[in-house]
Parts: sequence; C-alpha cells; structure tokens
Amino acid sequence: MTMKAKLTNRWIETCATKGIVWDTEFPSFGLRITEKGTKTYFLNYRVKETKTERRITLGRWHPGFAPDAARKRARVMLAGIDQGRDPLWERQERRRCEAEKRQAAEDHRQIEEAKPTLAAVFDSWMTEHSEVENKPATIKKNRGLWRRNIEPIYGGRKVESISKADILDLKTRLKSLPIEFNRCHSLIKTMMRWAMTEGECQSDPTAGVSKYKEHPSERILSSDEMRRLARALEARATEGANPHSIGAIRLLALVGWRISEVRSLRWENVDFDRGEALLPDTKTGTRWAWLSPEAVDVIRALPKIGPFVFVGRNLSRPLGYEAIAAELKKVCAKAGITDATPHVFRASAATAMAEAGASVFALRDAFGWKGLAMPNRYVKRAARSAREAIAQHGRRTAALFERDDDAEVIAIPTRHHGS
Repeated sequence: MTMKAKLTNRWIETCATKGIVWDTEFPSFGLRITEKGTKTYFLNYRVKETKTERRITLGRWHPGFAPDAARKRARVMLAGIDQGRDPLWERQERRRCEAEKRQAAEDHRQIEEAKPTLAAVFDSWMTEHSEVENKPATIKKNRGLWRRNIEPIYGGRKVESISKADILDLKTRLKSLPIEFNRCHSLIKTMMRWAMTEGECQSDPTAGVSKYKEHPSERILSSDEMRRLARALEARATEGANPHSIGAIRLLALVGWRISEVRSLRWENVDFDRGEALLPDTKTGTRWAWLSPEAVDVIRALPKIGPFVFVGRNLSRPLGYEAIAAELKKVCAKAGITDATPHVFRASAATAMAEAGASVFALRDAFGWKGLAMPNRYVKRAARSAREAIAQHGRRTAALFERDDDAEVIAIPTRHHGS
C-alpha cells in the first residue's frame, strides 16, 4: 500500500499500515513499513549523470531517530547528489571494500595460522634430518638443548617471527653457560637453514650473532700421572673389577680413540696380524685405525664372549658409558688423579705423539679428524713444550758456565821440568 502523510514520531509510532508512506513535507523522502512492522526511512533520487532513479535507506526509525533528523540527513545527501555523487553506489562500494578487507584479513589470519611454529619445525627437522643423519648421542644432545633452552621460550612462536633479537636475548640468558649457548646457536642455525630449503622461513636469525669464545681444555696427563694410573688399573684388576671396564680404560689411554669408538669395537673388525681395527661408525665415517702392540695385547687379554670386544651385562651389546665412567672414577681416586676423562686421554695421547714428532697429517689420520685444525693445535702445543724444554736446558747449562765468585781460589803450584 502506498500513501502520503506528514511524518512525525507520534504518527509513525501509531501507524499500523504496511507499505510505503511518502512524506508530504519532503516529497522524495518516505517511510517503508514491512509486514513484520519494521519502519525504515528512505530517500528516492535520480543519478545526475545517468538519470537513473534509485532508492537508498537512511536508517531504521526509533523514537530517538525522529523524522526531522532523517529529513536533515536526506537533504545533506541530496546536496551531494546535485554535485554528481551517487550515495547508494558509494555505500555499495564502501561495503564491498570493507568486505574485501575483512576477507583479506581472514585470509591473512588463516595463512598465519597455517605457518609452522618453531616447535613444529624442530619436530620435522628431527624426523627428516637429525634422526636420519645423526648418531644417537647427537640426537639425544639436540633434544636436550631444545628442551632445556629453546622450547620453553620460543617453541610456540611462529618460525618466521624468530629474529636476530631473539637469538641475542638467548645469548644473554645463557651468559653464565657460554658453551650451552654455542651449542644452541649451532642447533638453531642448522635447523633454520633446513627450514629455509623447505620454504618454512626466509632467513636465518642466527646470522650476525657471534658465539661465545671457547677455550679448549689444556688438561693432559703427566708421565707421573700415567704411571700412577697404570698401577691403579693393576690394583683394580686384582680386586676383581670388570675386566672389560679396565680394558676399555687401558685402550683409551693407549690409542686415544673416542669413547664411542672403543665401545663399538667388534672382534670381527680387529686384525691382530696387521695391528689394525676397522671403525665403521665414527664422526668422520668408516676408517681403519692402527693399534700399537701394547693395544693389541690389551684386546687379546680379554675374554671373547660376545660380538663386541668390550661387552656389558647383555652380552649382545657393548659396554655402557656409565660402566666405563664409574670404573674410571674409582681408578682415578685410587691413583690420586682429578679431572681425568676419556677426552683427557685423547688429548694426552695426541700431545705425546706430537712431541714425539708426529706431523699434523699423521695425527689427523691416527685420531680420525676431518681437517687439520685439531691436529695442528697439538703440534703447536708440542712446539711450546719443546721451546720450554730448550729454555730450561739453556738456563741449566748457563748456570753451570757461570763463575762462582764466592768460591775459594786455590793456587796450584807450577811444576818445572826436571825438578
């Protein structure tokens, strides 16, 4: 139904007619009343450029939005229409832009939600890389570093949000544990570079963040300590200590292998005639290692009761780290030696060989290092020892040559020929 009336709050409130009501005061302004009783102001207008007639809603009536306020809004809108504007088109465009913005925001939210967290990248990297490429000890070390230092702070963060500032913050947090930070730095770098190849992130946040300077341990066993260690090993053997633990320590001292290489030594890989042992699973891959006659004797003396030279309680498995460490602690206590570890044995052996004249290449091959940096360290240490020995000998000899001015001078009479 269409009708005309002077629109007022009272008239609109009491009107029950459904349809269109044109305002007698403002002809292009009106009120639409739906079947459900909803009452809405509108404005009819003609687009100046196309002469197209259009209708735009001005708002829903309520006592606070009286007809006079709606008329004022309509007149302001008509002034713009007279200048060539199309308010309905503008409203539709505004709503379309707002809808596009909302959709873009939702798309962005979904994209961000889909981006992996650092924890997800770590899990993928462990499964697809570390557990495939690394040894069990390295895998265990990686998980420990992650659990202790990285996961609690950054695990839930999106991987792309991890920045250089976060790595610097971690460096500050671990200031009292510099070696721990250095290992975390290496872990994150390796993980992030893998993530970059997988398209999970665009950059490596560790770039530009330096590690703490490390000072390698200079601890080596002296000749006297080695003698005391040998006596303590003999004493422990007579006391009934596990011969495999005693043998493992002796071999560590004799050849300077990594403890993992000693533990994993198999009978089938020992060539007694050639004095060699095949080490198929080392840090640098498979290699043949030479055995001194003394090392061969240590191995020959052990009972052959399983596939491994040094066996544990389970005869099909190698002797455990814990068993060797526990026996080494007892031996060192008996010998009065402190800070003796498998690495100290390795460093002592490398130093002794370097002092005996072994080249960096010989040391590299003997100890299974990848490059020359590590063996060169021991050659330099041996050179320092040689200089110190020469200096000490020089001081001792010079002291012998010096005249003792406080000594009593005794004149020796000259004997003449013929007297």
